[in-house]
Amino acid sequence: MIRSAPTVVKILLGADLALAALYLINYQTGQRFDYLTRLVNLTGEANIPTWFSSAQWLGVAVLLGLFALRNFNAREFRSWLLFALPFIFCLLSLDEVAQIHEWLGVRSDRLLPGGMRAHSRFTATGIWMFVVGVPFVFLFFGLLASIRLYFRQSRAALEKLGLGMAVMLFGAIGV
Repeated sequence: MIRSAPTVVKILLGADLALAALYLINYQTGQRFDYLTRLVNLTGEANIPTWFSSAQWLGVAVLLGLFALRNFNAREFRSWLLFALPFIFCLLSLDEVAQIHEWLGVRSDRLLPGGMRAHSRFTATGIWMFVVGVPFVFLFFGLLASIRLYFRQSRAALEKLGLGMAVMLFGAIGV
């Protein structure tokens, strides 16, 4: 039997869809109002979608922090790894507003021929997805594998965490 999503998840998804709709409506109408364009631009920074995304990452970090505290046992090394999850999600939240991966992307361009994207096959994105993204994928899913026993009571939660991260990473790294 398929259960309905919790109300808070529905609200957050609704807000995501509303932001996407505002962006699309603004785009389709020719982006006549520069202020509105900057405020709802999904490809922009320092705007409502960025702050909302950062708040969502932080919310996940808080919930995973509570999970880590609940399951922590100082004698078990593996339980110490539980604190890596909220730490990772705090970093993702920080990255949204501090633009860390953009900064790393510019720095990683130095590894390209001529030290610039313009002289490579990666003119639009650079190679940050290989320098940062691919190691992150292995780190994150390796971490999930190493702490999966803490999710034995709710295997579905671990699957949703992994699937949600896979969707996000495909959007960030794959696209």
